[in-house]
Amino acid sequence: MRAYKSDGTYDESCPIMPNDSYMAIEATLTIYPNPTHSGDKITFLLRLPTGEEVDAHASIYDMTGKMVSQFEITNYLTEVTLNVSAGTYAVKVTLANGDEFIEKIIIQK
Repeated sequence: MRAYKSDGTYDESCPIMPNDSYMAIEATLTIYPNPTHSGDKITFLLRLPTGEEVDAHASIYDMTGKMVSQFEITNYLTEVTLNVSAGTYAVKVTLANGDEFIEKIIIQK
């Protein structure tokens, strides 16, 4: 797992593994690093309530509403590379049950 700093460097650490008593109550989405740079890998961490299968669709939109990328999320940790211009983008993730997450991601020069 990487902890990113504002200057773009990062510290490497061991992944956190929940114990058996961990029970997610609601779905959560984490996107990192954010902000990032075009061409860098972006990680989507999708946690769902225990027992739910990961089956989600992600779309990324620029601020004019134009879709610039889309992909499927089929495991809890998905990495993608975005080759887009610097700017702010909306990330929409739709779960199989219809629930949606909308987050923003900032791409720096």
